[in-house]
Formats: sequence, structure tokens, C-alpha cells
Amino acid sequence: MGDYLSDATGAGDYVPLRAVDASPIGAQSAVAGLFRRAAAPRAQEATLVFAPGAARSQLWIAATTDGGARLIGEVLPAPGDVFQPARLISQGDGALTAEPGVSLAYDDAPALTLSARPLPDGDYAVGLRVAALDGAPLAATQPLTVDPAQATAGFRATVDAANGAQFLYPADWLPPTTQDNVTFTRNISGTAQLQVRAYPGWSGDLAALQNEVLSTFGQVSVLQQGPASVGPAEAAVEAIRTAYGYDSPEQGARTGAFITFLKDGVGFVVDLDGPRAEEATTVATLDTIAATWQFLPPRLGFGPEPWSTLNVGEFRLRYPAAFTYEEYNTWQRFAADSQTFVAVRVQPAARTPAEAMAGLLGTASEGVTGFTADEPQRFFYAGRVWERNDFSYSDANGNPVRGLLLSRQDGETEIAVWAEAPDSAADLTATVFLPVAASIDRIVAPSG
Repeated sequence: MGDYLSDATGAGDYVPLRAVDASPIGAQSAVAGLFRRAAAPRAQEATLVFAPGAARSQLWIAATTDGGARLIGEVLPAPGDVFQPARLISQGDGALTAEPGVSLAYDDAPALTLSARPLPDGDYAVGLRVAALDGAPLAATQPLTVDPAQATAGFRATVDAANGAQFLYPADWLPPTTQDNVTFTRNISGTAQLQVRAYPGWSGDLAALQNEVLSTFGQVSVLQQGPASVGPAEAAVEAIRTAYGYDSPEQGARTGAFITFLKDGVGFVVDLDGPRAEEATTVATLDTIAATWQFLPPRLGFGPEPWSTLNVGEFRLRYPAAFTYEEYNTWQRFAADSQTFVAVRVQPAARTPAEAMAGLLGTASEGVTGFTADEPQRFFYAGRVWERNDFSYSDANGNPVRGLLLSRQDGETEIAVWAEAPDSAADLTATVFLPVAASIDRIVAPSG
């Protein structure tokens, strides 16, 4: 399956979907490209961002000011506006170049749609590209042939990334959902269902796992049990297959079967349950799932940086767990080191946003050398309008430091964000400072 971006007219193309940097909002994904207003002669660099599980996009524009500051703001597209996702081209030396792709037009709904579609048959390359901060990129690829004729007819694949497994399910069933190590799907009519359960850290043997599963069942009769195997012949693991039957007051006579097996300290159970009249279909489906089951290779231990939560009065915010928290005067301060920090202040509103920004500039400029600030500007971010001001100064050793000030009002409350980092440090504006600001939200009391 590939990620497919489309507009309301049906125009679209496959796009390279990238993970957004660590964020308290969740594991977001992004598509880079160009955005052009309907009446504008030129396009701007832009990024579509998709929240976890969302099919509709948000649009972010990157712009560079006369002072060199790079501003990132959320934009609401209008009918007739156009987004062109970037088409990435891999060069022989591993470098990536981009060119504008298909033009996708916005209508009355200010979003484009992301979906998963089977890749057309053909020859592809799947690879990993790593770019060091001070070196040339390294790339490694492997050829991949997509041939629908070799796929198992009538089935689709799903991946349990947490437990390193891939398995098939009937193509006309509902998409599987996973919660608490249980993946569940069923047919449209609700008469048959499939559950795949993982037991991480299982220390018992196969017999103990089989007994554990039976203990969770109600009144069922074990009809048959015996040895089985899971996975292709060259990588099969031993399993126990157990067939059972029961009578349901709502659905009548039922039969089912489950397979239990172990892999690298994880216990797995695949349970398929259906009407007794369709027992042959149930058995054949379970056989296919068992024969095509795949264990995925270990994944790299990279992932989003965890974010911690802090309540400040009636508001809640998130910050990187690796940052040290302290209360400093009226500020909640989160620091990576002595020079890199982001601070948040929540206090009653007693002045205009412009006056608040002037006060913040006065605070940030105290006791520093060569303080300069850009002109204040309105900044739309994460659905809210902020007053924003970027500034810079020199530390005691003459090294440049860059900073960011944000301010907005929420009812009778003034919210301020103050962030700084050495100019030589990695740009934390988009990965830490702005996401912390976006996470500040009023705590909603539970109803009822």
C-alpha cells in the first residue's frame, strides 16, 4: 500500500509521507510541496500536516523575513488555491532532488485527502537514506517487485508494529483496530470475527498459553486440538490449534478455532469465530492466516521524544521530558541546558497584546549585549493568533543567541512563551518551541 494524496475532483498521486519531528500533539505526518493562492502569480514553500489517524490535512507555510528569520504559520486554503506535492528524485550519489508534482485544487472544504492505495504493479526500490549534519548522505536500497498476481486473493495485510508481526485478513471485512495488544476485525454483517492477541513477556509454554486462552472463554466445547505451524515453511514456528463450538442466544450455533504460538518471548493467539453453517470458510480462512503470517525484523529504536504534562492554573501544557523543569519567578521554565530553554507564563490579562509584547521584549533584553528584535507581527499557529517577535543578542563569550517571544489572550488570561537557544544549535523552533506553545490549552472539566 502507498500513501495517496487527492483532491475533491479525484486528481491525485502517491506521495512520500514523512514523520514530523517530536510533538506533544502526536505522531504527525507531513507532505512537502508548493502552495499557490488562486490569484497569486507565484507559489510558496508549504507542508501539509496530518494528525494521527486523520485523513484531512492542515496547511503550513514557511516564509523567510528580511532579517533571515524563518517563520512557519498555519494557513486556511480557499476555493481555487492549489497545492503541488513534491516529487522526490533519487540521484546516483544518493542525493534527493525535488520537483513540483500534480496540481491539487481546493474546493469549499479547506483540506486535501490522504488515503492508502495498492501500488500499481511494477519494479520499485525501498531504501533508507541518512544525512549526517556534517557529511554527505548515505543511502541503501533494495529492489521490490509489486505483482498483484502473487498476492493472496481475497485478503489484505495489516501490521502489528508493536509486536513485530504482519498477517492477512479477509479483504471485504472492516479494517482492523488495535487496543491493549488485541487486534480486532469482523465481517460487515457482524456474523464472523477475528481477534489477534499478543502476550508480551510470556514466560510459559504453548500448553500454558492454550489454557490461558480457554480460561477467558465462556461455555465452549473443545472439539479438536493438535499440533500446527505458523508462517511460511522456511520460517515456521510450532503452534497448537484448538477447535471449539458453542450456542449463542443471539446468533445460534457457532464454531471457531484459535492457534497459539510463541516467538521471542511473545505469545500470540489468532482466534476466528463464525456461524456453524460456515465452518468450512472459517477453517480455510484460519489456514490462510496461519500459512501467510510473517514476523517482521527488529525495528530501530528511534521514535518520538516523550513529552511530559504540566498543569498551570486552569491550563495544561506539554514539554519535552528531557528538559529540566523549574518555576522561575512567574515563569514555568523548561531547559535543555544553561542556554537552551522555553518558558511559559500564564497570568491575568491586564494589557493589550501589543503592550504585552513590549513588556516581553523589555524582559528578554535585560542584561544582554547587542539585543536586536524584528518587528512584531501577527502569527497564526495551531488554530490561534499570536503576537510574535524574533530576537537575537550576544552572550558573555560573544556567541550569537536567537530567541522567540509569543503572546496571546485566552479570555481574561494572558499567555506568554519565551524561548532561546544558541545560534549554532539545531533549530528548535519547529520541533520544540512552537509545539510547546501549541500544547497550551484550557483544562476542560469533565461533564456530568
